[in-house]
Amino acid sequence: MNAYARQLYSLDLTKDVALVTGMTPPDLATLIGKGEIDAAVVWHPVVDSLLATRKFRVLTDQDTLWRQSTKRPGEPVMVLYLTSPDFARKHPEALRDINDAQREAVEIWHTRPDVAARAIVAVTRLPREVVDSAMRNTKKMLHGLTDDSVETILTQLRIARQHGTILQSDVWTAPDGARKVRDELFYTPR
Repeated sequence: MNAYARQLYSLDLTKDVALVTGMTPPDLATLIGKGEIDAAVVWHPVVDSLLATRKFRVLTDQDTLWRQSTKRPGEPVMVLYLTSPDFARKHPEALRDINDAQREAVEIWHTRPDVAARAIVAVTRLPREVVDSAMRNTKKMLHGLTDDSVETILTQLRIARQHGTILQSDVWTAPDGARKVRDELFYTPR
């Protein structure tokens, strides 16, 4: 998000604004609702709870920033599970378990949305109607990595490298950099 904001608006979310971190979704909604903060970077279902009050509006969203930054169709990848290569080699069963759990969550999301909504309500403590709205507004629930997802992630990393404050490695400019990043970033069990 910061790289997109820097590229498109010359706004550094780590320097030009005050950050409030480590808050539960209801607490963040309360802060902005009381006017204690002017704006927030939030995800569903918090954004849905704020929009439901009709007192707030969305300034931009990740999909819009993605399309403006990349001039590419499609959607950004929002959540990744990361580990070190050493951990991945030593504990392939943990990676399988995480992937299996994600696949099961996606299946529940698509086939038993009521069960998924109840679980989200239990975790977030948000009202059911807000969670239902968030679920309707969620574009995709996926598991695993398709080739398109890998390309999308690599594009996001390139933008972060060019306009962000992370990834200041020469691997991005080296002749075999793209192959090296792909090989090292996306673990394939042997």
